[in-house]
Amino acid sequence: MAEVDVDRVLGEVERGYARLWAVVGGGDAVRLGERPGGEWSAIDHVRHLLFAEQLHLGRFGPGPVEWHRLGLPPTGMQAQKRFAALDVGAEPGVSEVLEAWAAVHAELRPFLAQDDDRVRAKLGGHLRHVGAHLRVIERRLRDPKARGSRRREGSFEGEEQRESGHHDG
Repeated sequence: MAEVDVDRVLGEVERGYARLWAVVGGGDAVRLGERPGGEWSAIDHVRHLLFAEQLHLGRFGPGPVEWHRLGLPPTGMQAQKRFAALDVGAEPGVSEVLEAWAAVHAELRPFLAQDDDRVRAKLGGHLRHVGAHLRVIERRLRDPKARGSRRREGSFEGEEQRESGHHDG
C-alpha cells in the first residue's frame, strides 16, 4: 500500500466536506429528501457520511464512540445492538445533519492529525467513501429520477462489511 500523507488526505476529506456543504447546504428541502425508487435521499447519504465518519475514524478519538443519533448505518447494519442509539427513522433537515457532522469532525480532527499507520490506512478509505457518496448526491440532484449508483444504496461500506462480518449490498 502506498504511503498516505495524513495532512494531505485530511485536507482532501475536508475539501470534500466543503463541496458537500456547497452542493446540499442551501438545497430545496423537498428535493433533498426525495427517495426515488425507495433509494436513499440526498439527506440519507449525508446522514450516512456522519455515521461513516464515526465508524471509520471514531476509534482514534478520546474515548469510546458515542454515536450521533442522526447517523445512518447501511440497511444491513441498522439492527445491530451497538447502533441502538441511532434514530434511523429521523427526518432531519440537511443543515442539522451537516452541523452534527461538523461537530463530530471537529472533535476527532486533533486525533486524526497524528502520523500513525492506522490513521493513514483509515483516512484513505474514508476519503474514497466520502467521494463515492458525494458523486451519488450530485448525480441525484442533477437528475432527481437518477438511481443512486450501479450498486444498491448504502453499499459503499466495504469497511463496515469487513468490520461487521455482513453486508446488505
